[in-house]
Amino acid sequence: MTRETRDTVTLALADSEARPPFAPGQFNMLYAFGAGEAAVSISGDPGDPEVLIHTVRAVGTVTRPLASVKRGEMIGVRGPFGRGWPADAAARRGGTMLLLAGGIGLAPLRPVIYDFLRNRAASSRLVLLYGAALPPTSSINANWNAGGAKTALIFT
Repeated sequence: MTRETRDTVTLALADSEARPPFAPGQFNMLYAFGAGEAAVSISGDPGDPEVLIHTVRAVGTVTRPLASVKRGEMIGVRGPFGRGWPADAAARRGGTMLLLAGGIGLAPLRPVIYDFLRNRAASSRLVLLYGAALPPTSSINANWNAGGAKTALIFT
């Protein structure tokens, strides 16, 4: 678990079984035993089959226990659900991809960024306009300029 802010954590879930593939924009149902289940966007790299990443904000009866889980404790995972976004195809086409996010809304866009960086055409450019009350955290900065991508990161 990585603490992003006072009430937000990123969980890296590892399991002995291979995780099912997911596309940017999909989510899982995370189950906190004794508390219930909540829909949480997948915020990791679709190209990394080893770890399943979710960023959780502790705001409700299920997300509070999820955000306080300790290393080695079990949580339930079902999914992925939802239609994925074709970020890889958009990156290969070239041009500029503009992403807009605020606060915790950046977490579901991280898989888009990973896919873009992996699949971009030489002419592709990624622009992220991000607004938040707090300074950038590790989840925002992680791998942002990987591979010499043409990127623009604008904080408001």
